[in-house]
Amino acid sequence: MNIGAELLISITVNVVAIAYFAGVHSEAQKNLEKSVKAIQENFEDKLEELKKNFQEKIEDLKDNFQDRFNKVEEKQDKHNNLVERMALVEASSKSAHKRGDELSEKVTELEEKYYEHIAKGN
Repeated sequence: MNIGAELLISITVNVVAIAYFAGVHSEAQKNLEKSVKAIQENFEDKLEELKKNFQEKIEDLKDNFQDRFNKVEEKQDKHNNLVERMALVEASSKSAHKRGDELSEKVTELEEKYYEHIAKGN
């Protein structure tokens, strides 16, 4: 009977050892799952934070672009206004030169008549 008791003790010790290691393994599995879940949540939080920062940067860039675009439009309007005014100045200048030439011709004509009149002795 001695062998039967030793066998029973050996089986009991092995069952206890298996149960202990199974418990340790189960606890390690639970800890691993908790760690993975914590890492996943942290990753999701960081990802959301990055998305938010990215969206803010995009909005800032849009606002900055719109401001610069508006300034360029203002400068373009000023330039177009200057071009229109210069076209009017050129037309006015051309008209003034034409009137000046006409007046010059009339003065020359009047001088010729004056000198003719003086030459006749009147």
